[in-house]
Amino acid sequence: TFVNSRRPDDASSKEGVKALVKQLIDACDQDPLRWKTLVLVLIHKRYHLLSPQAKFEKMAKAEQNITAGDGERLIFYTAASALWEKSQDPNNTHAAAALRVLLRVSPLAGGTRDIC
Repeated sequence: TFVNSRRPDDASSKEGVKALVKQLIDACDQDPLRWKTLVLVLIHKRYHLLSPQAKFEKMAKAEQNITAGDGERLIFYTAASALWEKSQDPNNTHAAAALRVLLRVSPLAGGTRDIC
């Protein structure tokens, strides 16, 4: 699933993440609740690792020799790019709104490096 996806490490895996995000966008269709859920999942995927709870979980996993994913910024940017592409379709007004919310919430969620 998208939430458990790992950081893309080459061009083909990046395209795989983008294709998955586009499938999720298509699944949202015209349902506002699905769009809200998608935006929340993207925010959680990007910023959860910065939270104190995530740091505690990461330490617990390290003790059990379980590695935690890293580099969620690339997935976030890839998802934002997919939303932007979908927002260019005049029939898809929700994609543009979702992208605006995602980018507006980003600095508030701790993404000071994501506002360039």
